Amino acid sequence: VGAPTALGLTAVLAVLGILFVVREQRRAPVPLDRRVFGWMAAESAVLAILIGPVVRTATSIVLAPLPGRTSAIPTIDLPPLAMTAQPSNGPLAQIALSLGAGLYEELVFRVILVTAIAWAVRASGKASARGALTIAVVVGAVLFSAAHYRPFNPAGEMLQLTSFAYRFMAGLAFSALFAVRGFAVTAWTHALYDVWVVLR
Repeated sequence: VGAPTALGLTAVLAVLGILFVVREQRRAPVPLDRRVFGWMAAESAVLAILIGPVVRTATSIVLAPLPGRTSAIPTIDLPPLAMTAQPSNGPLAQIALSLGAGLYEELVFRVILVTAIAWAVRASGKASARGALTIAVVVGAVLFSAAHYRPFNPAGEMLQLTSFAYRFMAGLAFSALFAVRGFAVTAWTHALYDVWVVLR
């Protein structure tokens, strides 16, 4: 219909989401409690603030043994986790991009990709359920990090070891969070992290 790609995809996902909720409510009505959404938003905000320093510390520990590296945590900046370069046309555009990254990237890399890889490895009969999940999480984190760079992503950055390792560790952290807290908290945490990074 001529809509921009991001806007069109957002509209499609919004309509599908509404239809899914309506269908589920007809099958098994569940009262929607606004307090749940409030607590979820608060939890995600706290996690968004904590995940940067935690992943930065883990990345520093992993990179410290490499030649010419130190374990000094402040040397690692907190890069945004959105897969496109941050726009320069104001904070609202940056917030919109960050919120979209949280939704789309977690949907693609955690819900779809990790699940699909784990299923495929398990179906091959070459790994246990736990082994298949481990492989899927690691491969998913590698692909998540790689998707931020050229040539894998034309709108991405030039490849750098430190930021690649940081994003890989972030992929592992988001996968763990997805396994423990589910998609909603993970997507909001990712989105709010990006908002915090681009606006600070």
